Amino acid sequence: LLAALYVNELTDRLIQKSEPEPRLFQQYAQVLRDLKENDALEVILRRFELALLSSLGYALPLTYQVATGEEVSPQHYY
Repeated sequence: LLAALYVNELTDRLIQKSEPEPRLFQQYAQVLRDLKENDALEVILRRFELALLSSLGYALPLTYQVATGEEVSPQHYY
């Protein structure tokens, strides 16, 4: 329940009122379904946070390491 409130609070504070965001709304509905069905809170919340940042124009470059310029490897923990 707290995770759903967190998602709602993020959305409410960061998206302008009456601003159409159909893609984000779909992801919002999906995150609520995922929270109901799964226990992987961190993965679910990070996925939504990245979608929210992207809709706000702050997409993160997650393909390379900023400090070294090396490509991100799925086998490593960052």
